[in-house]
Amino acid sequence: MKTKKFNAHLFIISESLILFFCMTVNFAISWYVTLSSNSPVMVAIITDLYLLPTFLLAPFAGVFADRHNRKKFILTAFGIIVFYTLFLAVIYTAGYYSDWMEFSCVIAIGIGQAVLFPTVGSVIPDIIEEDKVNKLNAFRSVAESTALFSAPAIGGVLLSNFSFEKVLYLGTGVALAGIAILIFFVKIPNKPKPSANQNSFFTDIIAGVKYIAGNKMLKTLYLYLIFFELVVSPITLLNQLLVIREYGAEYWRLTVNETSYFVGMVAGGIALSAWGGFKKNSRNLFLAAAGFGVCSAMLAIMRGFWGYIFFMFMSGVFMPLYDAPAQTLIETKVSPAFTGRMFSVATMIMTIGLPLGSAVIAPLEEQNLIPIKLIIFIPGVIIALSSIYFFANRSKIDMDGIKE
Repeated sequence: MKTKKFNAHLFIISESLILFFCMTVNFAISWYVTLSSNSPVMVAIITDLYLLPTFLLAPFAGVFADRHNRKKFILTAFGIIVFYTLFLAVIYTAGYYSDWMEFSCVIAIGIGQAVLFPTVGSVIPDIIEEDKVNKLNAFRSVAESTALFSAPAIGGVLLSNFSFEKVLYLGTGVALAGIAILIFFVKIPNKPKPSANQNSFFTDIIAGVKYIAGNKMLKTLYLYLIFFELVVSPITLLNQLLVIREYGAEYWRLTVNETSYFVGMVAGGIALSAWGGFKKNSRNLFLAAAGFGVCSAMLAIMRGFWGYIFFMFMSGVFMPLYDAPAQTLIETKVSPAFTGRMFSVATMIMTIGLPLGSAVIAPLEEQNLIPIKLIIFIPGVIIALSSIYFFANRSKIDMDGIKE
């Protein structure tokens, strides 16, 4: 029991170290573009370069995760990306700078995310008992949030005092540590999946879509996920610009802004890990939507910076109560033959919402047609009201036995 739990925790730690690498580099590039351009359109472009590769490749990564050795898949993908990033750092150190290098780095990280999220989701049911999955996901939320809040904090310090290549060197070093843990200390059973390997990738992708269409719980969950990602996109896209315009264009403010949210996620994940959440996942999702929506709306109302940071922190507290139950539902109620594809669909939804939302919101704000505070306030209210959806659909969300 202890060995299995320890192995599962080591796997989450290695994944979080790789995630730290991705986010450190991504934050550094995003902040540089935000501060140098002060343009929502430029922020949207760099965001899309990061998210679109994830969206386009996630379904193929999900099929691959359902067919093949997941450990080798993660190691191969991130080994290539880490050494490419290290190669760019060396070129930067030599004094050669070019925009295409930064853009290519963002695209490479997006490709890595396409591999990481579906594959990790498909591994978890194989390395821990079903009744321990929710607590492991809470631990995963804590580990990932720690990586996410430390990435902007460390990245902000380095960008304020050192050159951009220092960020790349740090990120690759941490990623190599995560890869080493995965290689030498983590055991992932290579369980044969009942997916037909002779099928084409597109055939397996279509089979995954049909699997969702045939399950009430998955349809209910994914419909809300699509809605949430579209509505939350203005908040995600414009919160940094809100900080710059309302409170000042300093790296430390951007660092505190990003860090407070992820510290909140750590606090929420620890609380959920100790508590375990409500027995009925519909109640967890109801509370998460209501709390996150109210806190997001308050970001636009607050006039003082530290009041704003408090509600950014609180919005992070509520996110594990949404993420962990949603992940657990997929991991415990989906046939093992489809877990990779189900997480690839979730990854696609999570990555396409921001580009679609930014395509509408960024030009409106760029032309000053809608005040930035109103763009953030309205989605927060809508998300809070959407909590009613989980109450209305509680019988579908809490249903048992959809595995086939």
